[in-house]
Amino acid sequence: MNLISEKLFEYLEKKVKNFTKMSKGGQILFTCPKPHIVKREGLSCTVIPGSEKIQCLQCGFKGNIFDVVRLLEEDK
Repeated sequence: MNLISEKLFEYLEKKVKNFTKMSKGGQILFTCPKPHIVKREGLSCTVIPGSEKIQCLQCGFKGNIFDVVRLLEEDK
C-alpha cells in the first residue's frame, strides 16, 4: 500500500462514522465516504489498482483523494 492510500484511510477513520476497511483478494475494501447516499452499511469502496482513483461499487462514486476531501469538508 502506498503512502497516499495510508493517509486517506487515516483521514476517513476520523471523518466517516463507523469507518472500516479490510483486505480481500489483494484489494482493500472500505466504507463509502458518501454514507448518506449508500443506504446499506458495509464495505463498498476500493482503490483501483495501479492508480489513485477510488470507486464505490454501490453508489457509483468515482474520484480521487481530493474529491473525497471535497465531499467531507464543509468549506470545500
